[in-house]
Amino acid sequence: NFWRFCKHLLHEKSLLFWAMVFAFMNAGGLAAGLLGVAPLLKIILDPTNGKSLVVLANEFNAAGHAVAIPQWVIARLPSDPFQGVAMLIIGIGILTIVGGIANFLHQYLSQTVTTRAVANIRQQAFEHVVQMPLGRVVSRGPSELIARIIRDSAELQRGMIALVSKTVTAVLKGLAAGMVAIIIDWKLTLVAIPTALVLAIVLRKLGKRIRRGARGSLKAQEGLLRIATESLQGLRAVKANTGEAEAIARFDETNKEVVRHELKARTARALSAPVVETLATFVILVLGIVAVKQIIQGSLPLEQFSVTLGSLAIAGASLRPLTTLVNEMQAAAAPADRLADLIQEPQEIVDAAN
Repeated sequence: NFWRFCKHLLHEKSLLFWAMVFAFMNAGGLAAGLLGVAPLLKIILDPTNGKSLVVLANEFNAAGHAVAIPQWVIARLPSDPFQGVAMLIIGIGILTIVGGIANFLHQYLSQTVTTRAVANIRQQAFEHVVQMPLGRVVSRGPSELIARIIRDSAELQRGMIALVSKTVTAVLKGLAAGMVAIIIDWKLTLVAIPTALVLAIVLRKLGKRIRRGARGSLKAQEGLLRIATESLQGLRAVKANTGEAEAIARFDETNKEVVRHELKARTARALSAPVVETLATFVILVLGIVAVKQIIQGSLPLEQFSVTLGSLAIAGASLRPLTTLVNEMQAAAAPADRLADLIQEPQEIVDAAN
């Protein structure tokens, strides 16, 4: 049902399209910046040979890579090593500014899309409730229906923002940095790929537990709202019949039920970040052992290892928020189910003549 409600995002196709364009621009700027670090490190780490960008570009083309640097680009590169370093630093700075602007526009547009989509869902849910049979509304209680319209739609919006805004940014940045690592040294990068598969399995297992806990918690919170509303609106009757103790006991029992369901998801939420950090640490240790051996043997240049490890570290840092984002989307699945159940309630049969 969460993905079913996500279809409402397509009502703002133009805004969604440009949000994705700016997200790709942000990730592309990151990839270009990382690729620019490689020649920068070659010049800095080996200043005695005095290699310029022109020499490095010709060596790159001579190596027979699938993509070659055009000659008209090489002709415009500075021949002085210092000028080459300055040019690379300025270029990386420009890419950083462009990436920051693109990231802002992506966040701005994606949050606009999600806000409008949830407003439409909320309006649809309210219209449906108003057209439900009066007996059904009274039997279920207005508090429950209000909670689903207001609270559940707010929780759904959090999940949509996590999907369209934060998750897209994290995934594209992670993929961009990973592609740079593959381009620089695909052998070292292969060591880190199994970690991503293990991480996906772990997040899926933890996400299911969070979803069950969130659903039970929302249902129990409905009871809290109902008891509080009934007790305070009918406070005169409660006091006249000395029912304060009974009202407090009912609220306390339901409150404990809320705590019980929220604690169900506690372990899964707490495990997410440590699991990701532990896996990332083991990957870096394994990469370090493999790389040190190759560096000692002279088969792996230091600058190549530095860029590869840095790219993988950036990819890991970009994907790290995915644990929180997946948790938010799983938690949003429960209110999505409850809103779907509400919208599927039967409506009154109105006479066509009226």
